[in-house]
Amino acid sequence: MPSDGYATALRIADEYVFADLASRSLRARVLDLERTVEVAEHTRAAAGQDGLAERLAAAVREKEQLAAGLRAARDRVDVLQARVAMLEGSTSLRVGKALVSAARSPKRGAARLPGELYGLWRGRRRTAGQAPADAPQARTEPDAPVDDRFHLAYRALTSAPRDRLVVAGILTAATAEDFAADAVVNRLLPHDGRLLVQRTDPDVLVVQLSACTGDGPWWLTGTGLAPDLDRTLAELLAEQRVLGRSAVLWRDGPASAAPGLARLAWDAVIDTDTGVRLARLDPAAQGRERLREVFREDSTRVRLARLAQLAGAPDPLDERRVAVLAAPRDRTDVARLVGQVLGQLHRPVEVVVPDPAGLDELTAAGVTVRRGSPGRPGSPTGRTSPRSGRTPCCWT
Repeated sequence: MPSDGYATALRIADEYVFADLASRSLRARVLDLERTVEVAEHTRAAAGQDGLAERLAAAVREKEQLAAGLRAARDRVDVLQARVAMLEGSTSLRVGKALVSAARSPKRGAARLPGELYGLWRGRRRTAGQAPADAPQARTEPDAPVDDRFHLAYRALTSAPRDRLVVAGILTAATAEDFAADAVVNRLLPHDGRLLVQRTDPDVLVVQLSACTGDGPWWLTGTGLAPDLDRTLAELLAEQRVLGRSAVLWRDGPASAAPGLARLAWDAVIDTDTGVRLARLDPAAQGRERLREVFREDSTRVRLARLAQLAGAPDPLDERRVAVLAAPRDRTDVARLVGQVLGQLHRPVEVVVPDPAGLDELTAAGVTVRRGSPGRPGSPTGRTSPRSGRTPCCWT
């Protein structure tokens, strides 16, 4: 019947709706589970990649550490090999080997010993000159290394009572040469500086900044790049302080070039150049005012006088002498010459003129008047004498 068929259809539809309603929650649960699985899979894959990256980074770090250790070991081996080569090539070891060989075999070794010792001596002098042609031939190695040990070079020592400033310093070659004209100067090296300070007992220890920043054995001192040199310099200052002497930093350059020097304990710091040595000037090329300025303020002796004052040592300016070269033409020039000579702060010790007439006042004041040809500034008569320290002045 139609009514029965309608009821059946309705029941079937209800069952379908109910089944769909029941399966909808199951499908949602399945979708949630699938989404969770996908997230978990993605998380696991990412975690696996991160772990791989970490393991790879750890392996790279370990490799770098091993490589650094290997390089350090190789450097150490190179240093040890160099030391062994130096010891094997030293004269003392080779002489010892020759003596031991001769002692083990007196009959054969004793006869060969003089020739071997002569060969060692010739090897040491190979750098200084060629061996004599008539010298006996000895069996030596063709390229035997010489002794590489450090030895003290000649240094200026003073045993008499001091009448000059004694300077020990880390100086450039030019500064040491200029200072040596008026003081006793010893240039310190890293390997012998402490010994020289002990042996020479200097009045003052001078450390020149340009000697620490330029080429030389103290290069990079105070920059933080050579800690061994910084330590050596600190030991020198300590030794100087034990002796009761002064230590001066001569800062003739920017302090930033060697900032580590400023952190050391100094008795004084001089911020200026080392001055001009008068013997290096040509009076003909310098103006009168410039010569006077150099003589009073900018000469090397004036700089050393400041050091002597700090150290309580003899003043180099006490030995400075001035000779006036003049050619007065008339009485007016003579009177002007007398007034100018007697009015100078640093009075000359002698006046050289063609005619000494009218200069009795200078003689009475203790100034020597000598007859001679003044010549022109820069001529042989007008040059500074490095021994007497006289500086010419030109007068018109």
